[in-house]
Amino acid sequence: MFRVNSPAVCAAMAQRVCSLARGRAVLVLEGGYNLEAISAAAAACTGVLLGDPPAPLDAGPPNIVAERVLPQVLETQRPFWPAL
Repeated sequence: MFRVNSPAVCAAMAQRVCSLARGRAVLVLEGGYNLEAISAAAAACTGVLLGDPPAPLDAGPPNIVAERVLPQVLETQRPFWPAL
């Protein structure tokens, strides 16, 4: 299981944003309360911007609540996001 706020997750999200934005993205990391954490996240995201692949994530099994709610979210958003 991974921590949602880990540098690996930040890097994975950065990679997905960059791929959706066709490489044209600006990243802003919020925080700074924990300098070690923000430094590690910034380094991981910078690596992605430079072309390094993010570390693989082991998300484990899907959350039961998420499995129930996500289809409802997609159905609600579909009229506004035709790509869904």
